[in-house]
Amino acid sequence: MIIISAMLLLVYLLVFSSLIYSNKQYLYLMSGKMCSMILVMTTTLLIGLILGFILQGNFALSTIGSILVGFIAASIISGPFQSSVKLEALCSSVMGSMMGAMVGEMTVASDINILLLFMDSLFIVSMAYMMMMFKKDIVEKVGVGKRRNPVISILFSSVLPIVILGIFNFWGTNISPTNSEQVDHHHHLEVNTD
Repeated sequence: MIIISAMLLLVYLLVFSSLIYSNKQYLYLMSGKMCSMILVMTTTLLIGLILGFILQGNFALSTIGSILVGFIAASIISGPFQSSVKLEALCSSVMGSMMGAMVGEMTVASDINILLLFMDSLFIVSMAYMMMMFKKDIVEKVGVGKRRNPVISILFSSVLPIVILGIFNFWGTNISPTNSEQVDHHHHLEVNTD
């Protein structure tokens, strides 16, 4: 699931970046500011979660790595906008990276799939909403464009990818509680009576 989440992250970032860079002259500044902050936060939360889980036990390295990768993602997402938008995106990337690395560090192996499914879903929904908002800005500024039914847009941009992720996430896993590993901690003091 970690590999699928990382691939999803890259594909969505590439699609979003190509949409932004090819239409930057039609986008409103406030839309760019809001989208950069939301997308950088969700992107870096996911990056931090993935790195925090992969590098469990080395919290410093996972935090530093997720912040550095988050800076790259923030630069890509906020690239076509003004410097104030870039600054907000960089600050959001630090916050999201640190929180994601912390959650990844604290997540036990049995819970990572459901957490990744939730974070991927959050990422997909935020990406889809921002793309719909940018398309609305483009239609308003250009004055030409085909308006689609929002239900169909939401279905194909959010619901379908989440369902596919859910299928991949739980494919071949048995969700019964008997398969989960139980860790017994012995907190009782043993007294030697010799």
